[in-house]
Amino acid sequence: MYRKYLKYLHSDAIKKEMDRRDEIRKDQLVLDRAEIQAKKDIERAKNLEKKSLIREEISREIKRKEKEKIRKLKLRALKQEKKIREIEERKKQRLKEIVANSKIKSERVRQKRLMLVQKSRKKLVNILWKRIKKDRRRKKLRREREAKKEEFKQRIIQDK
Repeated sequence: MYRKYLKYLHSDAIKKEMDRRDEIRKDQLVLDRAEIQAKKDIERAKNLEKKSLIREEISREIKRKEKEKIRKLKLRALKQEKKIREIEERKKQRLKEIVANSKIKSERVRQKRLMLVQKSRKKLVNILWKRIKKDRRRKKLRREREAKKEEFKQRIIQDK
């Protein structure tokens, strides 16, 4: 019985040792799995961080490009506004020049008409003055002839 007891103790000790080793092996497996999972988690976290950094960089780049695009659009709009103002200014200037040239032209035409009117008046006055002079000379000549005729008649009457 003692042998049985010793055998039982020995087998119990072996069983306990095996259980302890199994427990250690299980713990080691759990630790290994936990370590592998931790490595995977660390790798995943690193990848996520890299992706996050890349996203942030892309986001910053997109924002920078958008700001640049907006700046260029504003600059283009300013240039177009300036060009439109210049075109409007040139148009106003051309209209002023056209109005000024039109005034000058109409003034020239008015002056020419005035000169033609004055010329025609002067010509008319000269024609009328010449007629008056002719009429006066004719009247004078007629009076002189009539006077000579009268004188001639008087002489004839006196001579008789």
